[in-house]
Amino acid sequence: MHRIALPGNIGSGKSSIAKAWLASHRVDAEDHRPLYLSFAGAIKAELARMLSHVDDGDVLDYVQAQLDPERKDEFRSLQQALGQYRRSQDPDYWLKKVMLIVDGASRADGRAGETTFIAIDDCRFPNEEKALRERGFVFVRLADGSTTRKMTEAQVADESEQHWRKFHADIVLPYRKGPEAQAERIDKLLEGLGLSEARSAELVKVAGTGARSNKPEEQAALTEYERIGVEVYRALRAMGYTDSDIVG
Repeated sequence: MHRIALPGNIGSGKSSIAKAWLASHRVDAEDHRPLYLSFAGAIKAELARMLSHVDDGDVLDYVQAQLDPERKDEFRSLQQALGQYRRSQDPDYWLKKVMLIVDGASRADGRAGETTFIAIDDCRFPNEEKALRERGFVFVRLADGSTTRKMTEAQVADESEQHWRKFHADIVLPYRKGPEAQAERIDKLLEGLGLSEARSAELVKVAGTGARSNKPEEQAALTEYERIGVEVYRALRAMGYTDSDIVG
């Protein structure tokens, strides 16, 4: 299976395990690298653009600040507010942006006869779960452990924490230290479920047949996001960041 979603509590290892799993399946091809995606990544990209307009700053500076472990908490409340605001306008607002990338990978795979490994580590809303399952993602629920952080009352009450615990887990991964070892366990559990390479390719092929939005305003928004995303990616790579550094 080439596509996994990793729901879990803060500090359960979602990001590190996702990156370790992708690294174990990396191939030497510039145009066929594994994809580490997050719905929060779309929020960070848009917030960076907004803040750069406010003070006439550099959008890349705000992208870097949100990725910086020393500063990222400064932006958390803004990210949550922007995320909720856009979802109030359109529940699928962030979903469309990430699915643009997933579906683009599916179409490219169909043309090349290949399959891109994709991991998403922050699926938290029912529409996100539905869209990912339709595209062949397997849900790997991460159990809590010693590194899991206790959430504040505000975090517990946040909209993003109200749904994901109810998602059906195809696999429940017991807590263990070491993301590389956990990534190996995921592959063994996937194999145990009978999720073969052939079945994975079949699911991805079906997912790649999905049509993009025909509404001009939605298509324009997706195209703009795609352009900004490519620019940000190229700029960060030029500054020395690796693919595993660029977490959205």
